[in-house]
Amino acid sequence: MILHRFYVQVIFRVLLLSATALIFTWSWTNLHHLFTFITFGVLFFIQVVLLIFFINRINRDLSRFFVSLKSGDLTTSFTTSTKKNIHEGLQKIVYEILQSIEKVKIEKESHYQYLQQVVEHVDVGLISFESNGKIDLLNRAFLNMLKAPHIKYTRNLNVIHPDFERTLSAIQSGQHRMMVISVGENILNLILRATEFKLHNKEIKLVSVQNIQAELDEKELTSWQKLIRVLTHEIMNSVSPISSLATTLTRMFRKNSRTVEVSELSNNQVEDTARGLEIIGTRSKGLLEFVKQYRKVNLLPKPVLTSVSVLKILSHIQMMYTEDLLKKRISFQSKVIPEDLCLHADEQMIEQVLINLMNNAMFAIEETENPFIKLKAFMNKDHQPILQITDNGSGIAEEIQESIFVPFFTTRKNGSGIGLSLSRQIMHLHGGTITVQSSPEKETTFNLLFKQEAGIEK
Repeated sequence: MILHRFYVQVIFRVLLLSATALIFTWSWTNLHHLFTFITFGVLFFIQVVLLIFFINRINRDLSRFFVSLKSGDLTTSFTTSTKKNIHEGLQKIVYEILQSIEKVKIEKESHYQYLQQVVEHVDVGLISFESNGKIDLLNRAFLNMLKAPHIKYTRNLNVIHPDFERTLSAIQSGQHRMMVISVGENILNLILRATEFKLHNKEIKLVSVQNIQAELDEKELTSWQKLIRVLTHEIMNSVSPISSLATTLTRMFRKNSRTVEVSELSNNQVEDTARGLEIIGTRSKGLLEFVKQYRKVNLLPKPVLTSVSVLKILSHIQMMYTEDLLKKRISFQSKVIPEDLCLHADEQMIEQVLINLMNNAMFAIEETENPFIKLKAFMNKDHQPILQITDNGSGIAEEIQESIFVPFFTTRKNGSGIGLSLSRQIMHLHGGTITVQSSPEKETTFNLLFKQEAGIEK
């Protein structure tokens, strides 16, 4: 509408100017009309000046508008009026545009301030930097955690730890790294997680830094308490009968502070002594076996990593248990998706983990009708391989699901309590995890997650 009025006014002014020019030219050819010549000459000049002023006025306001946009100064005043002329209409539109831009700018600034407050409020350290090491963001938690002054480049962090910059540069998006550093008299166990993105054609890496020392201390204390409870229970079970028998035998051979002569002993006493010594020997052997099992838990060798076919591993497991499965009429299924799925692992160790889990599953389904065991291997959405073993046995109560991985904890009468503990340590050595999901009397699933890119057999 405004452009339409602008065109009409320009056309009107051009037509009027043309008419004036024609009359001015006509009066020039007829010099006896001198008054008309002078009058229309002045009118022509005035109209040219007014047209230039009209155009320049609009250009001036548009220029001010664009200069305001370029400089970011949106405070330029464009007054409006109720008159419906082209200039005032254009002024109104320019004014409204500037007001809209100013509103967007205020909202953007408010949003930035909000995010800034969130970043400063969280107790996780945050640092973002460009590919050249220039730091764009450091929050207060990061500075307080590392007792660091305000720094501009990641290389300045090497004052805190000589490998800090290298670790920040090496960590990839979606990965996490652990670092142990010393700050003053404190030891910090840091976990670093990274994500990468592009902003204004610049590669930006955002890294979160969290001190998990307190959590590790608490977890370690809890683990030691659980282990000590189990060790105390096992040792007391062996030592108590030995101590009791030793006291009984001592009473048989000492009376009134004197040692009994052999001739004073009856056949029953000799038999009781021999039986007691046998029991002491048996319990001592049991205690030695317990110590051997404990050493086995703590002396796992370093895994020899090779590319291993998952199908091959599961086939070995199936062959090992074929006879028992048929004898006990256990339904068994094994599936690998895709069939050429590979692991970067120690084949013997992973087979040992699956053997431990198969033994537990076989025990759990002893009293189950229509028992089944399922082995499955596949890749999750992050292309990480997962091995699953599922059974429909008695299951594991929720309150003891974490305890089953504690060394020597067992719910079986003759169980050693080290199978699942060894399995967890083996998975840890492979950079993976073992978890359990169980609905008692329905279904139990153990998941072996390998935090590595799944391979394909060639």
